[in-house]
Amino acid sequence: MSIVRVRGLEMPDGRTVGAVETGVLDGSPVLVFHPTPSCCLFARQQADAALRTGSRLVAFSRPGSAGSTMASPGLRLVAEDAGRVADAYGLERFAVLGFSGGTPFAAATAALFPDRVTALGLCAAVAPWQGIADRGVEYDDTRTARLAEASADPDSALDTLRRRFEGELGPLLALDDEALAHAIREDADAVDRPFLTPDLARAQAVTLRDTLSDEEGRPSYDSPAFDHLSFGTPWDVDVQDVRAPTWVWQGTSDPVTPLAHAEWWTGRVPHARLVRREGLGHLGSFEGHRDEMLAILRDAG
Repeated sequence: MSIVRVRGLEMPDGRTVGAVETGVLDGSPVLVFHPTPSCCLFARQQADAALRTGSRLVAFSRPGSAGSTMASPGLRLVAEDAGRVADAYGLERFAVLGFSGGTPFAAATAALFPDRVTALGLCAAVAPWQGIADRGVEYDDTRTARLAEASADPDSALDTLRRRFEGELGPLLALDDEALAHAIREDADAVDRPFLTPDLARAQAVTLRDTLSDEEGRPSYDSPAFDHLSFGTPWDVDVQDVRAPTWVWQGTSDPVTPLAHAEWWTGRVPHARLVRREGLGHLGSFEGHRDEMLAILRDAG
């Protein structure tokens, strides 16, 4: 087992993408797509589960996250980056696992690389907001309106989202590490709080600071703005092209991505299996079943 330091991978267009691997380095390969806001350090939080299941986890930071060069938002760009990251780590065939904001990018990767992706796992999946009646607590009318305007003026929409996330997340970054970890625990929904241990909250605090930093280490809110514009505007990849065995794991008490999101996915990917996590919320649907999800993806390959 090893946790390998973050590598800076150069993309053909000159961008840099930060990537990391952890777990059993000759184990079953899984490309991990981090939630929003987060970065490739999310994979390090899964090192223990990777060890127990014999999995090799590879993750990369999306544009604007943890020093990965910012780019024009879109699912296709990230999916193409995923293929290049897999090449850099020598992954010919691999499973894909996405959590929350990482799920649309994970599915896009499976759609673009049907001959390489052996299995697809989506936990607390995010569906296009335009097609969901019950969007969840984060998707209010103001944010939805900004996203609706994005096609006419994408730069303005990006700036609006940056300012919004600065207002939401900036005060957290002003806290010291222990206070930030405490704030993360306090902000958790009651159904999720039992899963957010002090150690996990501290790990999330480190990951959040890294996520919201630019290439010079200065505060940046490009990462959540990139993600929200990528999956909150019309998608540039058709996820109906997914051919890999697909699981959609969904907590029934999730206020962030309610069941309607998961049902959208099973309606678009007909062979997808919906697994309801009874009584679990957004975080619990992932943290409570990490070993199980990795084992399913391992065995499907």
